[in-house]
Amino acid sequence: MGKALDIRFVILRHLNLSTPKELIASLPNVYKKLPESYFHHPSIEAWIAADPKKNTINLDHAKYNSSNDIQFRSLAERTIAEILAEYGLPYHYDVITKIGGKEVSPDFIIKNPFTGKIYILEHFGAFDKDNYAESMNNKMVRYTKNGFTPFENLISTYEYHIRETQLIRDSIEQIILSP
Repeated sequence: MGKALDIRFVILRHLNLSTPKELIASLPNVYKKLPESYFHHPSIEAWIAADPKKNTINLDHAKYNSSNDIQFRSLAERTIAEILAEYGLPYHYDVITKIGGKEVSPDFIIKNPFTGKIYILEHFGAFDKDNYAESMNNKMVRYTKNGFTPFENLISTYEYHIRETQLIRDSIEQIILSP
């Protein structure tokens, strides 16, 4: 049996709202005085505003623009970003972070706005490139050795997910948005 979605997420989606500010604005006046932090994790605004170091390798390949003017290296990554935006999930794309003492740049680092929990989403789609499978395996080993577990806080997607985007939505709902 699947886990239930976070109730705040259900309310936002049911009311066709995407942010806590929109939710607060839709409430009766007596509730509009509640701090916004009642509706999301207190660290989320600072995390969103942070300006992490971007991965500049192959930056010239970033040719797919999203609706919020972020450039992506692949159409698949742009599609994933648009789905994350549909859910109102804040993310950092292709930024450099240290995991296990080594600098890596996950495709997406996502923060659950309600719990503050961090997730990594990696999209694997360039299997036609030499050594890609080995590189993919090395990334997954590094993540799992350092506290990221598939289906808990590590999501991997593949090209067939882009053709069947409901699979990505299901992963987001079951892994990131479930309590």
